[in-house]
Amino acid sequence: MIVLNIEHMKKSYGAETVLEDIHFDIQDNARVGLIGRNGAGKTTIFKVICGQEEPTEGFIHKSKGAQVGYLEQIPQWPENTTVKETLMSAFSELTSIQNAMRTMEADMGTVTGNALETLMNAYDEAQKKYEILGGYDIDEKLGRIITGLKLNSFINQSFETLSGGEKKQEQCWVDFYLRHQTFSFLMNPQTILTLNR
Repeated sequence: MIVLNIEHMKKSYGAETVLEDIHFDIQDNARVGLIGRNGAGKTTIFKVICGQEEPTEGFIHKSKGAQVGYLEQIPQWPENTTVKETLMSAFSELTSIQNAMRTMEADMGTVTGNALETLMNAYDEAQKKYEILGGYDIDEKLGRIITGLKLNSFINQSFETLSGGEKKQEQCWVDFYLRHQTFSFLMNPQTILTLNR
């Protein structure tokens, strides 16, 4: 099954054309290497496919529900971001639902009658969505990554304390395992090949 199809893609920055008439398919479960000299446009292709930039011309078709990620050579996070916070970034939607549920729990003690019934129905829907999206499995998933990558002693430290290779491994696990991305584009993937073990 084709999960990604690119047809006649062109990308220009002003008068400078970086990519022209790019077309290819990627099949489900495929591993594809993109090789080219520096400045050939490899990173630009990745960013266009991931939606970080728009193509000047052409079409990009993704299979329904496909999640696409792009892992930079060295993942960047704001200063003082902890390792745990980078892991938790994969659960931003679940965190929002959880916060909304806590607000509703607090509000339940202040309303009555129809307002309470409406609030309880909304809470029930939020709880169901939280469960379907795996909200009750967050701790288990985090534990597997923390143990597997031996991050126990680093979990509350700044992400910047990790080596370049450790940063890429951690972020790759976040993309593949926590965000459930259909496929991810990796720059210089040699440092994360241990994922295949």
